[in-house]
Amino acid sequence: MCSKYFENMLNRNKQDINSYVNSNDLERYLSHLRFDNPFVYRHSDLPNEIDSLFQGNNSLAIILLNDNHPSGVGHYVALRKDGADTSGMDLYTWFDCLGNAIPDDIQARFQRKSKVEFTRTALMSKKENLCGKYCIAFANAGNIPLPLFASILTSSKSYSADQLVANLYRLNYGDNVLEVE
Repeated sequence: MCSKYFENMLNRNKQDINSYVNSNDLERYLSHLRFDNPFVYRHSDLPNEIDSLFQGNNSLAIILLNDNHPSGVGHYVALRKDGADTSGMDLYTWFDCLGNAIPDDIQARFQRKSKVEFTRTALMSKKENLCGKYCIAFANAGNIPLPLFASILTSSKSYSADQLVANLYRLNYGDNVLEVE
């Protein structure tokens, strides 16, 4: 059953389903995306041009922000390349479950002919440590628009967005659409 698959996958080497995920976990949980190149990056290792992250069939980059902060606590965000519009402008989606703006040093790495969609709506509670799982949910949701993704996670009457993401096996991924069971 799909739900048991996700439950077992997320609990492998973890004591609790609410435990955080690290870079190795992200690459393992999203290995089915079969990207040509690595897709999990440390903020301090980002190239000067964001577009160089998306070589081959890579359309997703997960970035660990604040990776050199003295506290040792980072924060995962996702960046998806959505293609280009008819004028040749590159289209991206920036997903930060805390609703934070794109850091200035990363914003400066986009080419001038780029448009980045993002939201300032926080989905994750600031007391949780689920940003990696939010990135997994975002990646598995496919190429749905960011407002739709956020509305799906906040539409449940029984579960908060944090509860849904902490228990990824409650999410049904099919036909490139994310639905709450």
